[in-house]
Amino acid sequence: RYLWNKGHRRIGFASTNRCHQMFFDRHVGYEYFLSQHDAYDPKLDCALMLSDQNRPEENFPDMTQIAEMLFSQPRPPTAIIAANDWMAAGLYEALFARNLRIPEDVSVIGFDNLPQLCLRPRLTSFAVPMQEMGRVAAELLLDRIAAGSLSTGAVPEFRMVTGQIVEHGSVATHLEIVESNSLYNS
Repeated sequence: RYLWNKGHRRIGFASTNRCHQMFFDRHVGYEYFLSQHDAYDPKLDCALMLSDQNRPEENFPDMTQIAEMLFSQPRPPTAIIAANDWMAAGLYEALFARNLRIPEDVSVIGFDNLPQLCLRPRLTSFAVPMQEMGRVAAELLLDRIAAGSLSTGAVPEFRMVTGQIVEHGSVATHLEIVESNSLYNS
């Protein structure tokens, strides 16, 4: 929604592992929102399965192939959602190698708001409230212990926590769409 409100209509999704539950859920949200606005384009939906997914990564993932897939389209994306900030950092490298500027040529947004990433421009990211998630999980566990319902057959319970967009310099307003929309609204 954030990118949509900034005027972007050609929004890509980049992930190195769509099977990971967290990335899967983020992808579902991406696809659902764009489908609701008749703007989902499967050609802008890119996921690669990199080898050794279970090993910690020492370097940013190589997103060269994803950048190639996205920017070989006749109408490439104006913005890309990376499944997390680490993948966004790899995407930065792949975009810079293609001489694409962030955010002038393409906007990039990530998830997790990792402040230790030294990216220029700084990455706009969705801050996932890890401490709040831990607190809610602990409350849920204590409630189950108190109720005596710790059996493995118990019905799963979900509790929602909310995060927020932390704006930095990696997203630009896509003026063509915003200006054309304002013509219709005046």
